[in-house]
Amino acid sequence: MAINIIRKLLSIYNNGSAKERYIARVELSRVIDIDELAERVGRGSTFTPAEVKGILNEVAYYATVLMADGHPVDLGDLGRLYPSIEAKSCDTPKQVTEKTVKNINVTYRPKKAMKQKLAKAGVKLRTKEVFAASNHTKNLT
Repeated sequence: MAINIIRKLLSIYNNGSAKERYIARVELSRVIDIDELAERVGRGSTFTPAEVKGILNEVAYYATVLMADGHPVDLGDLGRLYPSIEAKSCDTPKQVTEKTVKNINVTYRPKKAMKQKLAKAGVKLRTKEVFAASNHTKNLT
């Protein structure tokens, strides 16, 4: 098991001129939806897929409610969820209001053990092709 990577071509602009650079990027596979995840967890546990899906949906609901009250939510081995915002900077404290908040987000921070397990999986260059920064389908080589 390894994380597949691909080569991507980037155009980096500095002082009005573009310079081409190459970088490794993760090649994402298909999305595993909640039904497939529940099926996989169900096969490795005493829970049915329906129970797993129900529990995951309840966790999502209550995590959202708790974060809306300002609580970080610790999900054990998965890591933590934090409420976060993007806000406009202001010149004076009085200018900072609810209206200066541009976006409300969720920040996810995985546990160290999860990051270490991913690091142990390693990476593998899937192809020698180079892909444009805009998509994975345009082959530049």
